[in-house]
Amino acid sequence: MSTVEELQTLLNGDGAVLMPSRSKDEVWPRLWVSEAGPAKDPAGLKESGFTHVLNCSQGTGFGRLNTDDSFYSQHGLSFHGLSVADSARSNLMVFFEEACAFIHDSMSRDDGVVLVHCMEGFSRSPSIAAAYLIKHHNMTAAEALTHIRAKREVFPNEGFLKQLLQWQETIQQASSEKDSA
Repeated sequence: MSTVEELQTLLNGDGAVLMPSRSKDEVWPRLWVSEAGPAKDPAGLKESGFTHVLNCSQGTGFGRLNTDDSFYSQHGLSFHGLSVADSARSNLMVFFEEACAFIHDSMSRDDGVVLVHCMEGFSRSPSIAAAYLIKHHNMTAAEALTHIRAKREVFPNEGFLKQLLQWQETIQQASSEKDSA
């Protein structure tokens, strides 16, 4: 199992932490990670083929985007919001199960295309995308983050990296218990 320090080295191998160079990136087929900008344009999202929006920065105040179901439903988009701060002390893991279910259910539709966003698309939303890959595509945290990092500049905070490692362990334990039953 990896450590937080190993994940950080994996994400910034050359020592430079770069902010995302594009507003949104497809990090897995039909799964996109973005900053807040694209999420503010539901008509544009619909035109681009998106069907679902997962806001990882739900709410008001600094570092938040206050959108809701009514903001997207008039454009035929399904919405789910998570109210979590981008802080190493925030418990993002309490949202992993519901976020993974939303993404998985969305992706189960033939036409499902999901935008997972936060304010910068750098920490919260890639962490949620990684949690989904860990649970539904049998990846380790290192594999999921490597895959996402190959598509987008990301660097989840230390607390989120720790929680992804815990999530990996939880999913692996559940899988081994299921296999032995």
